[in-house]
Amino acid sequence: MPPMTHDALWESGYDEPVEVNQRALIDKVLARYSAEFTVFRELLQNSDDAKSTAVQIRFETPEHHSTLEGQSTLPDLKKVQAARWIFKNNGDVFTQADWSRLKKIADGNPDEDKIGAFGVGFYSLFSETDEPRVRSGDQWMCFYWKDGQDQLFVRRGKDVEYSPDATEQWTTFDMPLRDPSTIPVPFDFARFLASSITFMTHLNEVSVFVDDYRIIKLSRTVDVPKSVPMPAMLKTVSTNGYMKGVGLQCKPVEIKAELMRAVYTSGTEKPPPPSSAEVVTKQAASGLFKLGRSLFGGWGSSPATSSISLPVTPEVQPAEPDPTTVHETSVLLSMYSVDIAVTLGKKLAGELQRSTKKEAPHRMKYELIYTGKDQYDASTREDEALKFSTGSVFQALRADLDRGGFARIFIGHATAQTTGIGGNMSARFIPTVEREQLDLSNKYVGDWNKELLWIGGLLCRAAYEVEVKAIKSLWDAAAEGNIAGPSPEVRTLLTARYHHVLKFFTFRETTPQSEVRAGFEQAFFRCSLTYFPIMSTVGIRNASEVVMPSPAFASFLKETAFLPESLVPAPGELSMIHTIRQGPGWLKEIRPEDVIKELDRRPLNEEEMVACLKWWCDLVKRATPAQSNEMQNLRQKLLEVAILKMGPSGTGSGQETILPLSLVKRFLITKGITAHIPLDGPLPDDLLPISVSQKFKAEELKAGLRWQELTIVTWLTYVLSTSVMNSNPAYDITLSAPWAEKVFTILARAWSTLSRSDMELAISLLHNHACVPTTSGMQVPASSYFSSVNVFKDLPIVALPSGTAVKGHLEQVLLALGVRKHVDIQIVFDRMVKTNEWSAPELCKYFANMKWIDYGFTPIFMREKSADMKEKSPRHTASQLHEPLEVFREMKLPVVDWGTAKWRPTSDEARFLFKLGLRRQVDLDLLINTLCVHAEESVRKAAFKYLLENIEVRYINFDAYKYGNVAFVPAIHNSVECLATPSEVSTDSKWSIMNFKIVQPHIEKDAIAKLKLQQHPPVILLMNLLKSTPPKDVEQARQWFSVLAGRTFVRPSLRNLVLSLIVPIEEKGVIRRVAPRQCFFNNPRSASFHSSLFTFIDFGTKGNTFLSACGTQREPSVEQLALKLLENPLNFYKLTGGPQNYYRELTNIAVNQRGLRRAPALLANRRKPSEKDDDDDEANREYDLKTPGEIVIVDDANAYQLFGDKLWTAPPEEMLEEFYGFLGFQIPFCVYPLFLHEHSHSSRTRISIGWLGTEGNFIVKSYGTIQTVKTLNFGSVKESKTLNASAAAHRARAGAAIELWLANNDEPDMYECHPKAHDALLFMTILSTDLRSLSRRGYNVQWIEFLRQQKAQRQAREEELRKEREREKEKAQATKLLSETQPPISHSAPPAIPPKDTRPQLQQPLDGPSSNKRASSILKKFSDKLGGQKPPVGKSTSSQATFYETGKRMTQVREALDEGYCDISGRVGDLKFVGQMHEIKIYCSEEVPSPHTFVPTNKDALGRLINLLLLPLGQVYGMPRRSLHVFQDLEGGLIAFNRNGSIFINFRYYAAWHDKQVQANNLTPAYISLYFTLAHELAHNLVGPHNAEHEFYFSAICEKFLSGFIGLIGSA
Repeated sequence: MPPMTHDALWESGYDEPVEVNQRALIDKVLARYSAEFTVFRELLQNSDDAKSTAVQIRFETPEHHSTLEGQSTLPDLKKVQAARWIFKNNGDVFTQADWSRLKKIADGNPDEDKIGAFGVGFYSLFSETDEPRVRSGDQWMCFYWKDGQDQLFVRRGKDVEYSPDATEQWTTFDMPLRDPSTIPVPFDFARFLASSITFMTHLNEVSVFVDDYRIIKLSRTVDVPKSVPMPAMLKTVSTNGYMKGVGLQCKPVEIKAELMRAVYTSGTEKPPPPSSAEVVTKQAASGLFKLGRSLFGGWGSSPATSSISLPVTPEVQPAEPDPTTVHETSVLLSMYSVDIAVTLGKKLAGELQRSTKKEAPHRMKYELIYTGKDQYDASTREDEALKFSTGSVFQALRADLDRGGFARIFIGHATAQTTGIGGNMSARFIPTVEREQLDLSNKYVGDWNKELLWIGGLLCRAAYEVEVKAIKSLWDAAAEGNIAGPSPEVRTLLTARYHHVLKFFTFRETTPQSEVRAGFEQAFFRCSLTYFPIMSTVGIRNASEVVMPSPAFASFLKETAFLPESLVPAPGELSMIHTIRQGPGWLKEIRPEDVIKELDRRPLNEEEMVACLKWWCDLVKRATPAQSNEMQNLRQKLLEVAILKMGPSGTGSGQETILPLSLVKRFLITKGITAHIPLDGPLPDDLLPISVSQKFKAEELKAGLRWQELTIVTWLTYVLSTSVMNSNPAYDITLSAPWAEKVFTILARAWSTLSRSDMELAISLLHNHACVPTTSGMQVPASSYFSSVNVFKDLPIVALPSGTAVKGHLEQVLLALGVRKHVDIQIVFDRMVKTNEWSAPELCKYFANMKWIDYGFTPIFMREKSADMKEKSPRHTASQLHEPLEVFREMKLPVVDWGTAKWRPTSDEARFLFKLGLRRQVDLDLLINTLCVHAEESVRKAAFKYLLENIEVRYINFDAYKYGNVAFVPAIHNSVECLATPSEVSTDSKWSIMNFKIVQPHIEKDAIAKLKLQQHPPVILLMNLLKSTPPKDVEQARQWFSVLAGRTFVRPSLRNLVLSLIVPIEEKGVIRRVAPRQCFFNNPRSASFHSSLFTFIDFGTKGNTFLSACGTQREPSVEQLALKLLENPLNFYKLTGGPQNYYRELTNIAVNQRGLRRAPALLANRRKPSEKDDDDDEANREYDLKTPGEIVIVDDANAYQLFGDKLWTAPPEEMLEEFYGFLGFQIPFCVYPLFLHEHSHSSRTRISIGWLGTEGNFIVKSYGTIQTVKTLNFGSVKESKTLNASAAAHRARAGAAIELWLANNDEPDMYECHPKAHDALLFMTILSTDLRSLSRRGYNVQWIEFLRQQKAQRQAREEELRKEREREKEKAQATKLLSETQPPISHSAPPAIPPKDTRPQLQQPLDGPSSNKRASSILKKFSDKLGGQKPPVGKSTSSQATFYETGKRMTQVREALDEGYCDISGRVGDLKFVGQMHEIKIYCSEEVPSPHTFVPTNKDALGRLINLLLLPLGQVYGMPRRSLHVFQDLEGGLIAFNRNGSIFINFRYYAAWHDKQVQANNLTPAYISLYFTLAHELAHNLVGPHNAEHEFYFSAICEKFLSGFIGLIGSA
């Protein structure tokens, strides 16, 4: 028996209800409510939703419940039992909808302004009672379990006690308890109520009664809200943009509590302050520092932690007074609120409504309770004054700064979720059902809650900013008029107030969900990262301007913003300071730059400067060598800005003086030898004051500030300066003998400690001054004598004013200065030779015999007098004169006067002079810098001749370019002789054409061999010349470029000329200049009109070679043609000379289709309105350039025949139509298919033949006449025409029968069936019809003529290629006779890539999928492809041929062209020929390093790929070897590609995939991979793109040669 169906099973069944155990359901719902006071929490919220202003809560004892009379005395609130709870509110009475919703479980309040959402709040009453009763208005309702079972029922009726005239209408919830139980802990209950009414919208008063005793009364007073400007720098939009804070308000809220004393004594005792251990534990567990690092990134969270419970020590209470005594307390709070504008997406809004059963509010508030420091301190004092162990009833309201955990998130009333800061918050969060925590797990509800967390963080930040701004205003007011700022007392108070704000907004760990803290804290900081105000020692500043305090800087930085010490957190203390320091540049350690900023603002006194310099010296001491440059820059900045302010100077002026440290260069340490420097004498102005320098060691100031110590020598240099000596005669060492004696005494004391260099410096300073006191007055040391010299009586003898004997160190000093102990022979010589009785040869002969050369530096020789010397020459030393030779006289050098005696260089006299320093050659610097550039030509020529003659003997290391700035080389410039520097001159005379200096012809040979001058000008000069002074005309450019072609340039140099205007173009006698990249070489093959679009040049073979290297191209690219067309389409069209040429250019541009979508750049034609039947169809057409939206593609010939004079149409050429269609052109004619043949190319037939064959589906009707109305509605063209028709088709609706209507007045015309222009069924009719008739019937004869022209051109091209192949074949046969074999590997010059005769040809025809005609057509296309044009050489770019089929138009399937692994459109660069193996050429891409080593290195692997794989597979396909190639690259996904019929196989993929298998003699995987790869590339000979047609040919080729391939695998 077969199985029954689903419908049969359904029909055989019957219905039963689903039963719900309502008692169990309610119990399970209530089980999720874990918080205390759940019943009252729900009823309070419902009361506020009902707009209640007052609520009464009554706990009735069993006695009162039974007798309606309470106890005479207040019962013990800790033990009292209640039998009944009554809750009353004075809000809106229940409506019918409320009564109806009350008895439904999970039917929440749909009002978006109400908090209730889940519809289970009322049922919390069942946690205490089984029969709750509700009275509201004139109705009542009672819930009960019928028959004590699990089904809940309600009984409802009219309230007979209702009085509509009552002053207040109360809604009462009466809850008889199951069993009497203790009432909620009164004080804890009061604290709960105090916090609950804080955020209520309407509820302002709550009273609690025990019987008739009112034990608790809480009242709330809300002042008028005050608008507060939202800080402008804050980002007010939430993370996802759903919420935006649009307004900030602040309002005072006062809550007053009236509690009986008995309430205070019956509650949970106040917890003690946290211990340090607890603080550390919380600090460690909170993850604050870890979170701080993520605040400025994404969402962060830290694990929840539990606090440490400390034992509570009970407080001993004294004897209690009257427990009914009422204590009144109050608290004043600030409530900040932000208005939120909500904008939700449709998806999120719908999901929230589904979850909460109400629409999300569009406007809502977010509120924060803030307790200011004054209110906090007042509340704390009041708490302490109560002296109750329970503490204050407002403890959960005021700022929770000590322990954490009191501040909660309110959703109407408090939840279990803490805020993490010091205050409570209230917002429309969506909680979980038990309302204990936020729902962050549900995706959409979680998004809503996270957005509210952002707004909460924003509100905290806004409140923080407002409070800090108030502190700033107080600071500024206190500092007004006081340069030092506020007083210390005010500073302390304001800092304490800020500390309160800081502690209030320090984020602690939140429970039970730690994500809450992360959301708040992240928004708090990230809503503004550019500005965060904090307190500093100078007031409120941006955190980026405040630095951490440091004792090292406190003594001299008075205006830098330090964080006050009182705000620095103690070890283990939880503080926002830790998080702020994680901000972008916030609260960093002080840097040297901060010090420099303050030093730039004010000068430092001496004490401050000492502290500053000590800090700097210590910083330098601790710096590493890697920081040397940084320290140097900082030192320079420090010295530039630091200014020392000193007290009244010693001049008695009583004014302060300042000294910029940038002027200080020296310092004096009054210890050691420098202690002898008199402080009362003149001291340098750049000396650091002694009061500062004495606090340092010399090494510190030297290393830290690079100042020099004022040594004896530097002091001596200063006192000997002209300014000091002229300022006061008492300190002029040449005038004051006592001062001179003092200076010499100081120098003598330090003499033994001076270094030799210091001694020499001291000597050089003093020896030229007349500073030695003598018997003949003040004399220079060299003219002074010690007292032991008595040769001549008139000699000046040293005589000190004090009479001190000259001995010891003083004698050493004077002796070193040149004070003489004996009469020098020079004196004797002077007194002898002044008589002029001896000539120079006689003197030399005398002294040579005496062998005295001590006087070699004494000017005793006369210079030979020349004709141009007018005055008598003074005497010279021998080293100042030259040999008396003619070559030196020609250069007018000073030569020794040798009188009439003959000069013999080998004589004793000459040797003596040579020892004294007589010059035998010219100093090289003198020769080049002076003589070779002498004003007299004869001197210049003699000097340059002397240089050339001696350069290889006397000046072996001569380098002309060391004198690169001296123009000493004889040169020619513009046919004029001149002097040139070595870098300006060239030895090749051809550079004179470009106005460069060349050497004079007579020295050209020596310039190259001896001077080693450059042959060509430097490249930089050539580049600058071309840019600054390009050729002035074409002829000059031809000469220049030809010369430049012989110069070697590096590629970067030529790149600078690519876009430089250096190429002159003469047009109508006017010269304009273009860049090499902007012009092209003359090419006879270029279209004639290209010369009108582009600039063509010809500067000869050499000139063109240079320009080619600069970027000039052979011919414009297709992209450049497209750009020209876009620049001025109309001009482009005019220059082409007609529409056919324009269409031909568009065909070439079709491959570059960008940029034509909006420009009026495409040519369209339109038939002219004419009544004549003119055979000249071209004459009846007009052409214009149009945009894509103005042109249509003709898809219906008949419709075009009617409206052709109204439309601009695309050309009737297949490639251009596809091109136009790609650009977005439109097909206006929509033809309803009449016959099935119109669906021959469709993938699915709309009407099946079987359907038509069914009776009644196809109906033929006959009419007298049939007229059709055709309407054109295209753009602004709207026109209709009525035509007589012989047939028409009609179908009333989809699925209805098709009716064929035939006219009796005429024979049916097949052309009225609207066939396509190239329909195969009309092929023979079209061939047998003349063109005129075809034109009359709507066919575009132009397209047929165009095909004829294409065919003729193709036939001519094929004939030319056939002849060329025959020539190549003959050449190959001749070559074969000469060499029967070829070497395995060849490294000959690379041929063209690839040769045109190497296209693979199939050896047998390819069967197509349809007919023999198609197969022959495929084969013909294959042959055409193999015999195409010669491919371009070099660039490895893809080319795509365009082909046509005569007589029909092939519709190409439009699909995404995924070029795949053989797409080379992305390749850049050339393939370089590197070798050959068995006629298969091997190439490497440009990025392959050392391509010449590729073939030898991979010889074996290449042999396996070619011999074992490619050659056998080529035989299977019948491919010539020369059509296969191998290439190597380094990256990319190119496995193989077809380059105009030549196939390239990537060696890299073979080596990675197959070579190891081939080595192991496993050829099958490689055969299979390469077989299909070759078939894929062979298919590209027929179809360029990767489309369905290519896939067909690929499959056909694989199938055709499969048998041969199987045989190959079998043999392998």
